[in-house]
This record gives sequence, structure tokens and C-alpha cells, in this order.
Amino acid sequence: MEDLRSWLKRVDARGKLETISGAGSEDEIGPITEMAARHAGTPVLLFDNIPGFSPGYRVCSNFNAASFTEDPVMRQALKLGSATSREELFDVLKGREREWEIGASKYPPKWVEEGPVMEEVLRGDEVDLLRYPSPKWHELDGGTFIGTACVFITQDPDSGAYDFGAFRAQVFDKRRVGTWIAGRRQAWINMKKWWAKGKPSPTLISVGHHPIFIIVASAHSAQVSGGQDFGYLGAMMGEALPAVKGELTGLPVPADAELVLEGFIKQGDMMDEGPFGEWTGYYGGTVEPEPYMVVERVYQRKDPIILGTAPLKYKYPHTILPRVGIMARLEAAGVEGVVAVSNHPYGGTLMAVVKLRQMYAGHVKEVLQMVGGLIRNEACRWIIAVDEDIDINDWAEVTWAMASRADPAEDIDIIRRTMSTRLDPMVPARTTRERSITNRALIDACIPYERFSDPNDNAFGWATMSREMWDKTMAKWGKRLRITEQSKRVGEHFPEVRGITEHMGPAGPVMGA
Repeated sequence: MEDLRSWLKRVDARGKLETISGAGSEDEIGPITEMAARHAGTPVLLFDNIPGFSPGYRVCSNFNAASFTEDPVMRQALKLGSATSREELFDVLKGREREWEIGASKYPPKWVEEGPVMEEVLRGDEVDLLRYPSPKWHELDGGTFIGTACVFITQDPDSGAYDFGAFRAQVFDKRRVGTWIAGRRQAWINMKKWWAKGKPSPTLISVGHHPIFIIVASAHSAQVSGGQDFGYLGAMMGEALPAVKGELTGLPVPADAELVLEGFIKQGDMMDEGPFGEWTGYYGGTVEPEPYMVVERVYQRKDPIILGTAPLKYKYPHTILPRVGIMARLEAAGVEGVVAVSNHPYGGTLMAVVKLRQMYAGHVKEVLQMVGGLIRNEACRWIIAVDEDIDINDWAEVTWAMASRADPAEDIDIIRRTMSTRLDPMVPARTTRERSITNRALIDACIPYERFSDPNDNAFGWATMSREMWDKTMAKWGKRLRITEQSKRVGEHFPEVRGITEHMGPAGPVMGA
């Protein structure tokens, strides 16, 4: 598997890397990243020659500008074939995700004695976290954060399974790094298990690595693959990941990483942490005591690169993998007819939409209830079901379906007291993890199934031109009107399903009640 540096070289060769020299870590890297992330088509950013820090100590951000689904090596490794649209990627990956889950046990860490990350090892008092250009990503952040696209590597003391978790890590001083771990995540569960045994929780924090690491960590794959995240990633890539055993914890240090912190989190060791501009679009939580890790070892390359991100309102570094995981769980539970599940581009994991092929009366409600129980994302308050003719990645169409097909009195159900997170702005400040709850709305924005039984009912037929008419008009008038396929406005696509009668045929539903 390639490392971050070889990935950056390929990004550069494709003209999608911008190296910026001389930007300050506390007042410029964050704002520059935010400006870039707010605009489509901006490059991956690599900050070098950062004032006050050793030359060669760098920060990479806006890495999701070069989506792994557009990356030729990633596409080949993940066997994406010719899939380009998110819908096509769903079709390819939903089967692959199950393969990765099953194959995770076949790819344990490939233990090695050396690796690039071992070029320099700092021990005890040699450790100085202040030597690294940890950015202040947002103007009102409570400090500098060395970990924003970082991966926490922990271990279940009972099963021995390794977990990847995507959390934030704030620099407190030379040896202490603050953590913020959501209560439902496996890393938090692992930590409490160690404490229950009267032991500190061994922890690694990788803050520089290939972006695929954060993609897997963000996908919460441990909830599907039994915590074998090293193996899960190995199954994705088709090869075991090389790892060096941490000197103190024995945890697997990714051999090709840039910079990895090793230490222990002791029960009762707490410091005020935050706030930090989070994925919700708000400053996540207040300044509250959170567990911190005392860093005992640092493993690094000679000129390490920190991989970072600045979560923003409307901008989420999520991928399609988390939603593909839901597809796998639905299929395992025997739920039929679900075509795809996606996040809202502006609401992120706060909102989800399900696309399904209705097969019987009550089908939509069943699917919504199942997704509501399986989605496993804190603070996902809105789950919307739409028919097969709706492009779920075009939220103009999803909104249109809600407006025209959902009856507020009949099609909205509420699930109360579901788990949330303290990052949820609707959860009162200083609420404990155990008391962080929310409610969830299930919205049926599908055509009522009973309307399918009447072949003369075409009230829901799309009033739009056919693909053939579009092509004909484009050929004659497109250039004059300065319209291209790429410039079509949001909400314009040509559904394969154009109306009830065409969808179901004159004899009624395709599949019987």
C-alpha cells in the first residue's frame, strides 16, 4: 500500500496539489484551508516552511479535494471499475463492503521490525509536542489541534481487537494531548474497559498517514467488522498493513505513517478541552474537562507531515463508505428493496435519505424503522425515504419529493430518546455522554403505495422532457444558450422512472402485495 508521500506525488502529477510556503500555523493555515474547502475544484494543500518550526515539518489539508473515488490507484484497489456517479459507486461498494467485513480477520497487522515511521523515536522527556506546527483551525478554537484527521488506535482488552477511531486531539503542553471521544465509539468503550481493570488505556494517535486511514476510521467500520479495523483496511486494499509494535503498548504503529504518538490515558486524568469547530457547523461543546494522554513515545519520519482538516458548515469530509455499511446491515437483516442510502450534503450525518423500490404496502415504514435503528450515527435526526425515481444526491429533488409526496399527518413518525452526542448543538452544554439523547424523525416522501394499484392514476408522472428531447434541443440550441451537460442546473436529470404507469405497467405493481 502506498503512503501519504507517494499519494501526494500522484496528486501533484495530476495538477491537484498546491504547496504554500510561509503560512502561519495559528492564523493562516486554518483560514486558507477554509477558503479552499468552500469552493469546488480547489487543490489539496501542503503547507511548508511554517514560521517558528523546523523546515520540512509540514501540514497537509483539504485532502478530500482529491476524492479517493477519483484516484486511479484507489479505484483499482477498490475495484470500482467504470463507476463514476455516487449511485454507481453505491452499487459497486455495497457488495464489496460485505467482503471487507468478512475478510477482515484474514488481514491482521503484518508485523515488521522497521519502517519509515521509525526513522526517529523520541522517548520520555525528549517528547515535545510544541515542536510540531499544529494549526489553530478556526478563529475561536480553544487552542491548537495536532489531530483533526488523526486516527486513534486502541485495543479491546477482552477480545484483543484493534479499533480505528476518528476524534480530535488538542495540544496542551509538551507531553499532554487532550482527547474528545464520543461515548458510543469503540475507543471510549475500550478505554472504560481498561479502567474497569484498574489499568490505564493504551493508545496510539496517528496524525500523519494516507487519507484512506481516516476514511475507514470515519466510517465506524468497527461496528460492522468486530473492531478488526487493521484487517478491514487490509481487506479493502488486498494486502496486510505493515505495523511495528509500539515499545510501551504493543499496539500496531502503522509502519508507513508520518507521525504517531504513543501513551496511556489514565482514569481521572482530565483537563479543560475545546472548543473546536466541529462537523456540525458549530463549535463542538463548551470548555469541559476531558481525558488527556501523556505521550511517552513519538515515532516519526525525519520531516513529518501532519494530515489535517477544518470541519465546516456545509462541508463534510465523509465518504460514501458509512452509508454503504448501512446497506450491508440492511441486507444482513433481510430488508429488501433498498437501492441506496446517502447523507445530506449540507446536513452531513444529521440527515440521511433512503432510496427504495416499493414492494408491498407498509414497506416504506418498515425500511425507515430499520434504518433508524441501524444508522448508528449520533444526532441523525432526519431520515427521509424517497422512491426510485428520485436522485438522492440531488437534494433539490429530495426536497421536491418531500414537498409533493409527504402528508405531514400520515408520513412523519418520531422515534424518541435515541442516542446523541455532546457535539450535537441541541444537547444542553455540559450534558454527560450517558445523558446525551435526541429524537429522530422518519419521513415517508414516497408515492403512497395504494396509488400504484390504479393504472389510470398518473398524477405523479414527471412533467419533464425525455432524454431524447433534451438531446435534440441541445444539438440545435445548446451552444447558443451556452448550456452544456455540466452546466445543467440542480434538479435536472432524466429519471428512468417517469411516472406511475410507466413504472408499474398497466397491470399494476411489478411485485405483488
